[in-house]
Amino acid sequence: LSLPISQNSPIPFIDILFTTTSTATVTGLLTVPIKNFTIFGQFIIFVLMQLGGLGLMTMTLLLISFVINMGLSTQLIAGQILEINKIKQVKRIFLFILTLTAIVELIGAISTFLIIYKDYELKTAIFYSAFHSISSFCNAGITLFPNGIAYYSHNLSMLIITSMLMLIGSIGFITWYEIAKFLRAKFIIKKFFSISLQTKIVISFTTVLIIIGAIIFYTLEANNSLLGFSTSEKIINSIFSAISLKSTGFLTVNFVILQLATILYIFVSGFIGAAPGSTGSGIKVTVFAIAIATMKSVITGRRDVEIFGRSIAHGQIYKALTIIILSISWIITVTFFLLITEKSFSFLDILFETLSAFVNLGVSSGITGHLSFTGKLFLTTTMIVGRIGSLTLALAFLTGSDKVEFSYPEERIMLS
Repeated sequence: LSLPISQNSPIPFIDILFTTTSTATVTGLLTVPIKNFTIFGQFIIFVLMQLGGLGLMTMTLLLISFVINMGLSTQLIAGQILEINKIKQVKRIFLFILTLTAIVELIGAISTFLIIYKDYELKTAIFYSAFHSISSFCNAGITLFPNGIAYYSHNLSMLIITSMLMLIGSIGFITWYEIAKFLRAKFIIKKFFSISLQTKIVISFTTVLIIIGAIIFYTLEANNSLLGFSTSEKIINSIFSAISLKSTGFLTVNFVILQLATILYIFVSGFIGAAPGSTGSGIKVTVFAIAIATMKSVITGRRDVEIFGRSIAHGQIYKALTIIILSISWIITVTFFLLITEKSFSFLDILFETLSAFVNLGVSSGITGHLSFTGKLFLTTTMIVGRIGSLTLALAFLTGSDKVEFSYPEERIMLS
């Protein structure tokens, strides 16, 4: 992107670094308009979105699996990344990921093309369609349309297609793999297939969060940012927003006129994010589900944390709570420093920008391009940390973590 062939006009290196990071982490925040890049530069962004959405490690192991026979150690690593218990499934799942991605993005691109082809030249329409399909599926939230996705806020076909692409990408590859196996077992080979607890959590919590989000957005914005829309357009835009604001960041309305309560909803929705093993980010719906189940167990006085008739391992409970605490801590810390370096912006704008970068949401309060050099570096780092995962990053820097073979005496303290 630093090459002259990639730029329509000279772009500072910090903005190129920011754009590259935002694209590779499928965040969608930009400090310079995407039109400042040439077709070649936009193609580079196109490729980065695809790699970032699938995950670099996933793509690497995918390529390895087709080039050579995967050794035991490589299969174990892949199994840990995708949380697969059976080693035999690893190569099969990689093939499924590739196939699902290709089919969904191709259908999305064709469907988008059929909507926009009259508005652009043929080559431009084809490229815009492919770009939009990949951006939506990978939850990147970047678009080449002159006025963004808001240009199609009254086009229900475009909103429905984009919503489906975002939803499929945010549910996660392992979830879709299990759904495919379930459907095959039930309708083709006529055998019983048990859906895993993770898939049950992802499907149920994602459904509930989208329904609640759509109701909240419709209630708050029907007579505000959606004023002038028909009833059907308000409903579709609300559902679209509920899906998009979990991880993608597409907005069909002007952020500036949103109610403060809506902005708070975006905070919560973006923080929870998408499913594990998906193209989306956030703390993940499974972590949120464990946190809710833990609170329920404490309130009801139960010793175990249970979800759908299954007990959650204590180790996973500790990890889930640690992810939440580390994530909040990082957001607060970066916000603190940005309040020092970016004194010309309000607290709400800086807090929102930091959270949007950390959870790779990509919705901006409008200050991204006006940040200082230091501020852009802070957000660049935040996008990387958010995509990698705060807990993963913390564990990566741990040294001398020998297993503790003893425990201290138990003692109680006051909690309230």
